[in-house]
Amino acid sequence: MSWTETIKNRYRVAELVETQDALEEWFATPFATRMLAAQRRCCETNLSALAGYRLGHLGVSRGHDLTTCFNLRHRFKLAVKQSGEQSNEQNDGQNASSQIAGIADFETLPLPSNAIDVMVLHHVLDFSSRPHEVLNEVARVVTAGGHLVLVGFNPLTAFGLARWPGVLVSANPIWRYHSLRLSRVIDWLTLLGFEVTHSYRGFSEPDSAPDLMTRARGFTEVHRRAFYVLAATKRVAPLSPLTQPNWLPVRLPALAGNGHTSSLPNVENIQKKAGAGNPDDRWGSK
Repeated sequence: MSWTETIKNRYRVAELVETQDALEEWFATPFATRMLAAQRRCCETNLSALAGYRLGHLGVSRGHDLTTCFNLRHRFKLAVKQSGEQSNEQNDGQNASSQIAGIADFETLPLPSNAIDVMVLHHVLDFSSRPHEVLNEVARVVTAGGHLVLVGFNPLTAFGLARWPGVLVSANPIWRYHSLRLSRVIDWLTLLGFEVTHSYRGFSEPDSAPDLMTRARGFTEVHRRAFYVLAATKRVAPLSPLTQPNWLPVRLPALAGNGHTSSLPNVENIQKKAGAGNPDDRWGSK
């Protein structure tokens, strides 16, 4: 294997089934805990009032989610199957403890089309080996006028730039993710018929008059700027029903040599008089 292939394999995003255990351990670290808290405050402050009844959540870590940040009545979480699948009894116990509603492949969700009002993807596009397929599938299940909330790593931050050397010196899958720029994700959403309504690059606590030291401390808090949050609404143009036009007789001007006006015959009346015979016979042809 050449060195170029070796480098490509180092940056290759593995299947989520293979990396989910390691990612769950990373999300329990102090840095990830602070970042998750900032993500939750961002959603609670700006997106908690999204309208709807059903909320679905897809995440890369079973024990870390954003479902409680929204006010929708019915909320559920789906997770991918873990590597080395255990017995059904053990899985049921783990699912109950982590409040997982079901196990599913994110590229083929077991949900009907146009059924979910709000769908939340927590770092799913980052760590999915096929993010396009996942986004297409999620767009299928979101109802018209529904909302899609995306949370991912911002590649144009200190944490995002640390990914490139991190892959070379560490085998931790946290560094092996897609560096998706915000503008690129917005383009994908636009092609799928979504309109971006909210966009946040990290989250900082509101302060009416921050001093210089507060601003400097904000730049050093990498966990608050390591992510982005996007909210988009699914726009579907309604189809205009085709109606039968009511054709009216057209008055013609007087013809040369004739002292009266004429009008075109009403085709519908002629068809009724002619009956259901040969169409040619209706017009007097032999």
